[in-house]
Amino acid sequence: MNIENEKIEYNGMRIEALVKGQVLDETVDELMDIHSLVYKGSANLEKENLKLHEEDIRYNDSEIFVLRNAENKIQGYILLFPQKYAHDKYSKNFDEQLKDTPNTFYIDTVEMSPTESSNPLYFVRLLEAAARALKSSGKIYLSMHIKSSISDKFIDILKKKVSPNIKKVRKVNGNWYGKPEEFDYVEIEL
Repeated sequence: MNIENEKIEYNGMRIEALVKGQVLDETVDELMDIHSLVYKGSANLEKENLKLHEEDIRYNDSEIFVLRNAENKIQGYILLFPQKYAHDKYSKNFDEQLKDTPNTFYIDTVEMSPTESSNPLYFVRLLEAAARALKSSGKIYLSMHIKSSISDKFIDILKKKVSPNIKKVRKVNGNWYGKPEEFDYVEIEL
């Protein structure tokens, strides 16, 4: 299966992979609009943080799966990139133990427009599509940081829908955009 051809219909919505390195400016604008809605009033919306997020979206090795409605408008997305990029980005300031693990993609961002965020299955469907496509392209693992307050419930859902091979590797007391929070670092074998 070619990752760029991954398209899934679900409940009136369509999930598709964007072509690496060819994300159109209008698409970036739609993704940034969702990001701004999700983080309204947060430090994530400071100019420097917005610039960094846009760089991640435009990074040539990023994988982006989007959820589109019947009018072709993006309602949500998942942004993943190679673990090396995550290591370079987060190991100094957030998670010093984050390793540059080969054949691993890091789940950096999952965002849904406020109108669609009430249906958590959309998020799960995005993750399922990403996992299938990445596995077929030879990737072996996904990794992510999950807020500790929701990680157990979230991991149970992922075990049923994405892969039974999920493990919490460690707790991370991170300072995410100036706000101290506890996260679980999780690895998913595809």
